[in-house]
Amino acid sequence: MPASKTLLVPALLALALAGCNSSKVSQCPAAAILADTAQVTQFRAGAVQDLSGEAYTAYLTGISSDCYVDRKRGMSNSSAILSFRATRAPSAEAAEYTIPYFLAVIAGERVLSKQIFSVTFRFAPGAAVANFTDTVDETDIKIEADHRPTDYQLTAGLQISEAQQAYNKKRGPYVQ
Repeated sequence: MPASKTLLVPALLALALAGCNSSKVSQCPAAAILADTAQVTQFRAGAVQDLSGEAYTAYLTGISSDCYVDRKRGMSNSSAILSFRATRAPSAEAAEYTIPYFLAVIAGERVLSKQIFSVTFRFAPGAAVANFTDTVDETDIKIEADHRPTDYQLTAGLQISEAQQAYNKKRGPYVQ
């Protein structure tokens, strides 16, 4: 191997590993999406509840969070940004819809709190896809004795009915 390549490989390896050397470690609760509630299909009024009757399908595609921890008060104040995607059959018409979603605070297998929110989105004329986000600015978590903020989790999902969940399962894998 030529000398220039011999020196180039270690230099590139060192550069790549430098990005892994961060002293910042998150002390925030983790954020996750509950898979069984990550999608919802809404049907047109009076339509058959199958593929031909779908008005749109919305997906919760991502969640990111940040927090402020007040160790003196034993509190964590978290914010979350949720990403969504909706699809429909091509249509010349614009359309606007509102979907409910939840954000729950989980500790182990316990649900400590659950808040319901809604987000409105629009399909432009002729558009078959809409991407949109929503922000939850403040979720307070009382840190229990002998626990850390990282012992908690923010869990998000679309607020769906049992019938909508059954349709999700009948429809198949959660493909976007």
